[in-house]
Amino acid sequence: MLLKKVSQALAAAGLLGAGLAGCGGGADAPSTSATEKAASVMVSTTGPLGATSTASLASAGVSDAPIMFNGTTATGGVITTTAPPLTLSQPIRVVDGPLRNALVCLDANGNGACDSGEVQGRSGADGRLTLQMSSTIVGKYPLLAVVGTDAVDGTTAVATRFVLMAPADQAAVVTPLTTLVQAWAELAGSTTAVAAAAVQSAAGLAVSPLKDYTGATDAASVRAATLARLLVLAQQQAASALKAGVVGQKDFNGVVATQADLDKALRYALVDALPSLGAVAAATAADTTLTAATREAALLAAAKAAIGADLKLDAGKVLTLIGASKLPLDAAAGTKLAGGNLRGFTFSDANNWFFRANLSTAADNTPGADGTVRYYSRFERNAAGKVSDWGFHGDSARAGDLHWNGTAWSACPLGTRSTQKPQTGTRWTYSYCAGMEQGASWHSSVDVSGKTLLEVVTRLRGFPGSADGVPYAQWGPSDLKLLGTTAKFPTGAKLQFSTGFATATAPAYDVQGSAIATAYTAAVAAGGDARNGAKVACGAVTPTNSATYKTTPAKLEDLVAVSRGTPCIYGTSTNADGTSLARNEWWSNSTVSLGKATGAMAQPAGTGNYYTTTALLRVAFGTTGNATTYYKCLERTSDGSTRNCTQIGKGTYAIATLGDARVMSFTDLPLLSQRQGWSRVLVQRGGKIYFGYQNRVGAISSQARLNLTAANAVFGQLKISPLTPQ
Repeated sequence: MLLKKVSQALAAAGLLGAGLAGCGGGADAPSTSATEKAASVMVSTTGPLGATSTASLASAGVSDAPIMFNGTTATGGVITTTAPPLTLSQPIRVVDGPLRNALVCLDANGNGACDSGEVQGRSGADGRLTLQMSSTIVGKYPLLAVVGTDAVDGTTAVATRFVLMAPADQAAVVTPLTTLVQAWAELAGSTTAVAAAAVQSAAGLAVSPLKDYTGATDAASVRAATLARLLVLAQQQAASALKAGVVGQKDFNGVVATQADLDKALRYALVDALPSLGAVAAATAADTTLTAATREAALLAAAKAAIGADLKLDAGKVLTLIGASKLPLDAAAGTKLAGGNLRGFTFSDANNWFFRANLSTAADNTPGADGTVRYYSRFERNAAGKVSDWGFHGDSARAGDLHWNGTAWSACPLGTRSTQKPQTGTRWTYSYCAGMEQGASWHSSVDVSGKTLLEVVTRLRGFPGSADGVPYAQWGPSDLKLLGTTAKFPTGAKLQFSTGFATATAPAYDVQGSAIATAYTAAVAAGGDARNGAKVACGAVTPTNSATYKTTPAKLEDLVAVSRGTPCIYGTSTNADGTSLARNEWWSNSTVSLGKATGAMAQPAGTGNYYTTTALLRVAFGTTGNATTYYKCLERTSDGSTRNCTQIGKGTYAIATLGDARVMSFTDLPLLSQRQGWSRVLVQRGGKIYFGYQNRVGAISSQARLNLTAANAVFGQLKISPLTPQ
């Protein structure tokens, strides 16, 4: 009788079929008791996709004793039934070109490999496959595609293994671009949507990186496909160059590095290099003279060059970063104690040294309601016994740089507090210098208590790269003997490792007079051929009188009007350095600086040292609209004059109003400009135009530091006053 009444109620709630509701009991069944008639039972059911339904059974006669039937449990007057999870089909396509026989899996344990027990399958000839998976794991784990040498890319056998990924919630297509979206989301701790938008912006794409770009012929899709191919080639070339020196070798902590470790390091390096790789792809996709074969050759050459120039990887650096990444992460929580860390540090003698430290008082390290803690940067230099300190930039002359903080143009004087807020239990989000840079960071540390100063500083010197302009290979005293051989770190001393990922940066500018833009008069800017005695205005300009022909534009439009890329042409010139090219062009008169690239130019044959090997990067503006043309130019050794420019790209400019300033920015900047790590902006403010900059979004910084206790131990040994947070 009880089963009949429960099943009838379940059917009435739509939780059981009518057939089951009518089973058992009947007209001849015993009647229920008065107690049973008074009972009221709630019924809950959980379906295959997690939906729960509840029904009320008035007078069902269910007691509080547990009851079980057909997978349904009733306890205390509540009946719950749970259906088994569904098996769902997930269609997937894996592409560089269509990738056949790629091993695709849900990377449930996040180890970068397709392990037994993980849902997996092989792609077909068109790159398609369908994975069968429980509804309980749909959208839960990222997709991993291992493209081995048994796979086929389009119609070509894969010669070098590579891996691709896609976010868990965007599993329909797996491409080199979705791989970077997944990597960005990991680094930033962001959603897929935020990561996709960031990758699209950093790469300069007009289509979503989550799109299947294959088969489309529009310019935006062709550019995306070109970048995707470059990403694969860059990964393959880097893996081939680094595998022997990384996989199977001991990392920074003495643990053997795996193929998955190398894959991850390459994936993150590609994110860091994305603006540069995007510039290469844009130029290659736009070159209509290339055939399919010559385009592939151009991309392959660019991929090989990118290993050192853009990914900036070697086996030693990769092993160091892998080892540091495997250390347990420190908790993202305020300590309520004064603290700090020593970043860049050089020491020649008692009257010549430099350091940068991040410091926090106990109050700074006491978390706010949302967990936020604070710190400030302190730069200090002793130059020939004269000590100075400041709060921003490794060059004290740039301490007054202004940036847009979202509401005003602000500087970062000494004592300006930056903030960190817990993102997870071990990750922070940070805002440096009131929004100058924002991002995510995570930290780990090694206890060095009882170890000698010499041992630890020597280890720190093995860390790759630099901090605050100080190469780690030169960190600390120039003479390591000054550290002694027996001096040891006290209790609480730590060697720290920090990784930061920039997700937003602000436009900024140098306020010094040397950063104010000047231009030439319209007549001089018009250029012309000054050879053979031709009377053109620019022909009268010389290095000694050029200042008399210069103006200081008050508006961006004024600068645009006299920067059309019309050079002045002189005859051959000879000086103590060498001889100019026969067509001796002067371009400073009609272009604007975007920066420079040291070592990027070859000295033309027969010119001796008339030109340096630095490429001067310049921009000229179209006569209508907002078109820009980008150039690389020779630099004259004697005076830095801009000579003989070659076009290297085209783009556009835009002007935005930020507070009381107008800011010009540029699109589709060429590779050499992207490699600077910042982009030129021009800031019109107060009747002047300043050369400004905006640091690169997506940059990954990895640093080694000493905590406050360890730093003061080193300072004490070198007779430098201890660091004291204030």
